[in-house]
Amino acid sequence: MPETPDLKRIGRYDIDRILGEGAMGVVYEGNDGRLHRKVAIKTILKSALDSDSAKEYSMRFAREAQAVARLNHPNIVQVFDFAEEGDVAYIVMEMVRGRELKTFFDAKERFEVKEVVHIMGELCEALHFAHEANIIHRDIKPANVMIDSQGRVKLTDFGVARVTDPDRTVADKTQAGAIVGTPAYMSPEQIQGNPIDRRSDIFSAGVILYEFLAGAKPFIGTGAWGIAKKILGEEPPPPSTLNPLVSPLFDAVVAKALAKNADARYQTARELGYALKRAFDGLPQIEEVEKTVVLPRGFASAVPAGEGDATVLRTLASVPAQHTKATELEFWRSIKDGNDPADFDLYVQQFPSGIYAALAKRRSAKLRGVATEDSEGKARTQEQERNEIEEAARREAEARAALAAEKADMEAALAKREAEFLEREAALKKREAEGPKKSPLIPVLATVVAVVIGIGLWQALKPPDPMAERVAELTRLLEESKQREAELVQSRQREAELLKELEVARQREAEALKSGDVTKQRELAEQTKQREAAAQKQAELTRQREAEAKKQAEAAELRRAEIARLQAESGRRPDPAPRVEPPRKAPEPAKVEEPAKPADPVKLAAVAPTPTPTSSVTPDTSLVSMDTLLQRAIVLERDGKTAEAARLLRQVTREGKGEAAGQAAKRYGDMLQKGAPGVARDYGEALRYYEIARLNGVDVPVAKSR
Repeated sequence: MPETPDLKRIGRYDIDRILGEGAMGVVYEGNDGRLHRKVAIKTILKSALDSDSAKEYSMRFAREAQAVARLNHPNIVQVFDFAEEGDVAYIVMEMVRGRELKTFFDAKERFEVKEVVHIMGELCEALHFAHEANIIHRDIKPANVMIDSQGRVKLTDFGVARVTDPDRTVADKTQAGAIVGTPAYMSPEQIQGNPIDRRSDIFSAGVILYEFLAGAKPFIGTGAWGIAKKILGEEPPPPSTLNPLVSPLFDAVVAKALAKNADARYQTARELGYALKRAFDGLPQIEEVEKTVVLPRGFASAVPAGEGDATVLRTLASVPAQHTKATELEFWRSIKDGNDPADFDLYVQQFPSGIYAALAKRRSAKLRGVATEDSEGKARTQEQERNEIEEAARREAEARAALAAEKADMEAALAKREAEFLEREAALKKREAEGPKKSPLIPVLATVVAVVIGIGLWQALKPPDPMAERVAELTRLLEESKQREAELVQSRQREAELLKELEVARQREAEALKSGDVTKQRELAEQTKQREAAAQKQAELTRQREAEAKKQAEAAELRRAEIARLQAESGRRPDPAPRVEPPRKAPEPAKVEEPAKPADPVKLAAVAPTPTPTSSVTPDTSLVSMDTLLQRAIVLERDGKTAEAARLLRQVTREGKGEAAGQAAKRYGDMLQKGAPGVARDYGEALRYYEIARLNGVDVPVAKSR
């Protein structure tokens, strides 16, 4: 390794310290004095390389700077500057405080499935954005994926990226047949030196996904050639066979992402992200039987948009042929005033002979700054454009007239069917009205009615029977006991509902704490207290009803025995008295877990702690000082009772304030970061509790590892 140059300043950047060293250069932490921001400066020492290598690495630096400068995305590391100074070439990038995904994998750290879906979703969004800008990364691997201190994904190192703009010169592109990438994460087409596109990056992302889920790489061999043979000729075992916590639904996603044939893979990175979300929600993959149309944002359709997507997917098979023209007109209406050339290209792709195809091509060319073929004369171009507009207007009028005629025909057919239905309904009513006059059942029915009336009169006028009255009274009491049991069940259900509402209130309070809105925090804190009081009151009511139901069950047994004795004395076979089941053990109310992580499962957020689930809410501890509870938790933790200590620390964090709440949050954050018996290690949750500690005035060093 070349000797590290002792740099104090390079360009306009002051050097603070060394972040890392590699075989070809050094990465420094620096300061941009002009813009007053921290930056990362990646350098190479050209004198340590031969002339060809120095030239190659300089070209890589230039390529990375030019490629990433086009990409402004929250999940892609930004490049600010590129230059050469003397013997050093350097590139200035956004300073990311975090860890490479590779360090997590090397340490054999496992991620929850929810975290995997979140991280892979952000990686897929970064890839999709780069691909849409005609940039293929070509070296997607864990070492090039950063997880910053707030849990966000940052895609790095576009040094071997390939820019696929059709208007770029051959000198800007990698030579055909060149093999670039890291063997364990390369696609089959990369290994074979064949042309590649965005689907090669999707294969590499699939390898990372497999490593997330299974805890091991899918293709392992001796040396680069051994790995290459595995990638080209073998299928890895499904992740669910290596990790029982993984659903088989994820196996299908991995298999498609790692398909040997690029045509069988996901065609965009965003599709891979959506497939992961569906698998996490327990939904199977969508089979594309028919060609899929991608409609732009704002397209009015009966088909709902996907989660947060700018597009709506809809198959042509689901659209009746006669409505294709209406779909085209609605599509054009939704994009005609837009400024995205991709929308107009999509219109031409979906409707190559459409009404506005010529105009869409012209608009796309203008937005891209490409001169049209007939741009030699401005007047001629304007005249042609007017003619195209007039022709499109004429064709649109014809299409709308045809649609109106079709609509009228459909309405006429519908009216005809409605009239036929009303006619049949009237005929049916007429037959029903005529039926009773000729029915021979009337005398029979009259006789039955008379007999029923006679029996009723006899029952009403016969002398009272004391034994029967006692049996009726006991039966009524048994019914009341049964009613008490039903009220107990309802009370338990209401208690569970209140606990769920309490959980939601705590989640909202945590989100408000994260946003820093003090007014909203106070309002939600008051709502949380009200719901806690309601939940405790309902729990007390449930306990009362459980006691009452137990007494009623004991009395019910005596009443059933008395009913049986009275019926035996009267010489009748005892009737089965309604049985009141003894009160069942109170089911545990719905678990009130730690507040669910927001859409960003590892992003920084405050946590609202929750009580340990029991048959009722946690007993009132308002009379116990928070300092006392904190000291009790410290003693429990020292004695090895970490689960009980964690519960008290969460309670002090939620109900306390100031120093006590801050110390409790910090201690529980330490538990989550390191892991303890009864407390699962969770890096994202630890960050949340550390933030609560800071908000309560307790200093917490920035966490550098999980």
